[in-house]
Amino acid sequence: MSQKKMTLMMTLQFKETPVSTLSMKKTDVLASKKVADGKKNKKDRASVKTSQKSKTSQISTTARKLLKGKRIPTNVPDAPVNNVSFHFASSAQSWKFIVQRRLGVERELHEDALELKEIMDLLVNAGLMRIVKDIGRCFVQLVREFIVNIPTDCDDESSTKYRKVYVRGKCVNFSPEVINEFLGRSPVAVADEEPDLNRVSNTLTGKLVRKWPKKRLLPSGKLTTKYAVLFKIGGANWMATNHLSGVTARLAKMLYLIGTGGEFDFGKLVFYQILKHSGSYAVRLPILFPCLLSEIIVHQTVVRADEPQGKKPMPLKFDYRLFVGTHVPDIVLTIAKGTASASGTQAIGSGKDDILTELRAVSKSWVTPFRRAKSGS
Repeated sequence: MSQKKMTLMMTLQFKETPVSTLSMKKTDVLASKKVADGKKNKKDRASVKTSQKSKTSQISTTARKLLKGKRIPTNVPDAPVNNVSFHFASSAQSWKFIVQRRLGVERELHEDALELKEIMDLLVNAGLMRIVKDIGRCFVQLVREFIVNIPTDCDDESSTKYRKVYVRGKCVNFSPEVINEFLGRSPVAVADEEPDLNRVSNTLTGKLVRKWPKKRLLPSGKLTTKYAVLFKIGGANWMATNHLSGVTARLAKMLYLIGTGGEFDFGKLVFYQILKHSGSYAVRLPILFPCLLSEIIVHQTVVRADEPQGKKPMPLKFDYRLFVGTHVPDIVLTIAKGTASASGTQAIGSGKDDILTELRAVSKSWVTPFRRAKSGS
C-alpha cells in the first residue's frame, strides 16, 4: 500500500471518530497521570516521615543513653563539698541536687492544740505522738549526707547494702521496722488496710460526699472537724502536699485509718518517702521527716560537737474556722482563754453560737491592746 493511501485512510478514521471520544481519552490520560503523580508524592511523603522518625528515634535513644532515663537539670549551681562524707564516688554527682532540696521540717503542735483530747487520743493510739510533740533536733547537714549516701539497691534483699546507709564511716540501719520501733510503735510489719474510697469519702465528710470525686481530690472544706484537724497535721508533717483545698486519695486513706483505729504501717510510709531521693536528680523533691531522721541517725552513731542545727518552724495552730465554718462538728472543742488572767482552759460547747461568743471575746482581748499601742505611737 502506498504512503498516500495510508495517509488518506488515517485522515478518514480521524474524521469519523467522535469528538466526545477524543475528549474522554484525553481526560483518562490526565487522570491516570494525576493518580501516578499522587502515588509518587505519597511515596515521597512516606519516605520523608520514615527518615524523620528514624532520626528522632536515634536522637531519643542517644538521650536515654546519656541521661539513663532521667531528666537532669542543667542550670543547678555547684555546691561546696567541704567536710562532706561520700560513701560512694557516684554520690558526689548528686550532692548539688540534694543541697537544693527543701527540708520539710516537722511542726510541733501548739500547746492549745494539745488540748484537743479526742485528737490526741487518736494520735496516741496510732503511735504518732513523737511526730507532733517533742519532735527532737534537726541536723541539716547530717540529714543531707544521709540522703546522698542512700544506695540505689537499699531495698534489694539480695544486696549486701540491704537497708543499710553509711554516713561518715558509720553504718546506720534504716528500715520500716527501725522507724516503727523508734516511734514506739510495734516493729512487726502489718499489712496496710485498703479501705474503699467511697467509704473513706463518706466517713471523712460526715456523709456530705458519699462518692469519691472524679477530680481525684476530696474538698477539704467538706471534712468534718476531726478530719479537718488531722488533715492539717498530716499535710504539715506526714505527706507534703500543695493541695490545701483538696485531700489526695493516699492521705485520705491514712486519715481514715487514724480516725477509725485501723492498722497501717507508718514506718513503711516514711521509709519509701525517703527512698525516693535515692538516685534522683530532682531539686523540687522535699526531704520529709528531717527531725525523725536526725534522731534515728544520732541514736546509732555519734554526732559532731559542732553539728549545726536547723531552725524549727512555728508550732502548728488551728484556725477557729475549722470549728465554726462549714465543717461538720464531731469533736468537743477545748481552747485556752486569751486573757492575761486566764489560769487554765475552758471547755466550749459544740454549738456554733457558744464557740463564736468565746472566740469573739478572745479576739477582742487581742485587738484592743494592739490598737492602744498603735495609737500611742
